[in-house]
Amino acid sequence: MLGQVKRVVDVSEQEMLDAIAHCFTDTHNLVEGAGAAGLAALLKEREINQGQKVGIIFTGGNIAKDLFKLALR
Repeated sequence: MLGQVKRVVDVSEQEMLDAIAHCFTDTHNLVEGAGAAGLAALLKEREINQGQKVGIIFTGGNIAKDLFKLALR
C-alpha cells in the first residue's frame, strides 16, 4: 500500500492550529489537530493546488479546550 503514496507533506503544529481555526471559522466544524492535518497541508501548498478539485477528510472532534482556545487566537 505504501507504494501507492505519491508524496507526503510535512506540517508544523502551528500550521495545524491554523487549520483548526480555518475549519471552525469557515465551516463551523470542530476538528482536532490530526483531523486538521489534511487542511494544513492543503493550505501550505495552496499555490500548487490552485485550480484543482481536492477533497479533505476531517476526522476527530476530541480537542482540549485550551488547545482549541490557542487555535482561535
